[in-house]
Amino acid sequence: MDKNWSYLDSVIGFAFFYLVFSVADIIGTLMKLESFMTFIFSAIAGASVLLLTLYLFVFRNNGLNNKIEFYGQDIKQTILLGVTAGLILGCLGAISIVMEGGGFFSLLSMEYLIDNLLPTGIINKILFILFFVVLIPLIEEYYFRGFMLPAFGKKFGLLIAVIITSIFSSVFLSGSIAFVFLFISSVAFGFLAEKTQGLYSGLIGHVLMNLIIVFTIVIKGGS
Repeated sequence: MDKNWSYLDSVIGFAFFYLVFSVADIIGTLMKLESFMTFIFSAIAGASVLLLTLYLFVFRNNGLNNKIEFYGQDIKQTILLGVTAGLILGCLGAISIVMEGGGFFSLLSMEYLIDNLLPTGIINKILFILFFVVLIPLIEEYYFRGFMLPAFGKKFGLLIAVIITSIFSSVFLSGSIAFVFLFISSVAFGFLAEKTQGLYSGLIGHVLMNLIIVFTIVIKGGS
């Protein structure tokens, strides 16, 4: 976990992201864009900030101690752990959707996502799937598990780092999915990153989880 960037670097990057994301959301609302298009506009603006932060602190410096490990140590174990985590978390999310957030599953509710962000039309649905199943997991894993987690881990230790970065990454999308569900999945992906010493396992799990959730929403139906 000994990287050349500090935890303050990742926090400043996230703060700038949240500012830009919020401003973009306000602009989209003032322009009276649909909820889905406002989210896409805000997500693109915010993701650009996260990517810029990663470039400034990581990608432009190719030193051995300033790289984000992707594949990890044991590729077979990496894939197995990622698929297992993705299936468990994805099924948990799917049950919450099918149960319509009743009882315990109200803590894992995705009602706003279902009612406001699932678009109509083939093109918009493809765009929605690309964002939720590909781009968001990729950016989230690189930033929070690849950049923020090692930085906080160096300062506070693994457990505290996982909890703190899970809170940050849960805020990332907590307007559309229940914070508790995001926090649980973020903790799982944080420990996967540490266990496998890479991002590949968490990315596989994250993509699979989101794919199951989106598939369930589409099959069940939303506005």
